[in-house]
Amino acid sequence: MTADAVRAGAAFLAWGVIAFLCLGVVEAKMAKISLSELVRGSDLVLYGQTARHDVAPPNSDYSIAWIKPLSVLEAKNGAVGGEDLPICNLTDTESVDFNAHPGRYVVFAKKAERCYSPIAGINSVVWVSNKMAFTERIDGQPKKQRLDAFLKEIRS
Repeated sequence: MTADAVRAGAAFLAWGVIAFLCLGVVEAKMAKISLSELVRGSDLVLYGQTARHDVAPPNSDYSIAWIKPLSVLEAKNGAVGGEDLPICNLTDTESVDFNAHPGRYVVFAKKAERCYSPIAGINSVVWVSNKMAFTERIDGQPKKQRLDAFLKEIRS
């Protein structure tokens, strides 16, 4: 076996190990979280509709999406009014880009400096369509369920 072949084999093996480790990190971050953990860890739990605004945070490396609350299910650390709320809008693979995917969502979030940040990335954002909540990313929840039943479970 030539030295070049040995180096190529070692490089291939190294990249394979790196890819395996990266998949492990992604899997760890994407691990499911229970509904009770989401509620306990959130400053704000709301069901709402994305809204358009031209306001952007100054000097930041993230954008903000706005959600008009249709129902505030939990509000710690201060009351939440009926106005549109700023949601940190990260555009990585572990987050929902609310600006690119407008619609209705249930969001479990913590207060950040300029916005509310989903506490567990994509696992703390539940898409809602036709009165159905798509809850498959929450541990112990079905793939989808009636929105009213899901909201009732959050409140209890």
